[in-house]
Amino acid sequence: LVTYSHSHRTELENLGSASFFQVIWNRDHPDRCSRPAGDTGHRWASSRVRGAQMTVRSRGPRRIGVFGGTFDPPHIGHLVAAIDARQALDLDVVLLVVANAPWQKVGSRLVSPAEDRYAMVQAAVADAPGLEVSDIEMRRGGLSYTADTLEALAADHPEAELFLVLGNDA
Repeated sequence: LVTYSHSHRTELENLGSASFFQVIWNRDHPDRCSRPAGDTGHRWASSRVRGAQMTVRSRGPRRIGVFGGTFDPPHIGHLVAAIDARQALDLDVVLLVVANAPWQKVGSRLVSPAEDRYAMVQAAVADAPGLEVSDIEMRRGGLSYTADTLEALAADHPEAELFLVLGNDA
């Protein structure tokens, strides 16, 4: 379990700039939440993943950040956290996963339709390299649980390293 927040900033300065995020899960390498020592970068290539353009390294496992939320509405704090997590953790991409029906909010407050929230996030990340919106929870339907999403992404991308990125409000 690796956590990172502003209180850890001085201890983990080698991770780069940070916003309000925590990395709490990397399926295969929980100890690898920063760029490997001596890594000066890689050449980049592109591939198609479920119809969306995704930037990946030409060598080594793909590093995917998973940043889920209601995004009702998406705001600059979401984008800053996703961009900072991508840079600090040397991620190939951060998926902003729009919750279909957020279990913790159903019945407690009105939530905009998932399709509307998806469209807003899509517009917000349109010009942000390395950020992509995902509808995986919307396609699955029902209540949205992060554990189910991580399991599905791990099955869809068995070669990838997955990093769960959470906002401070999680």
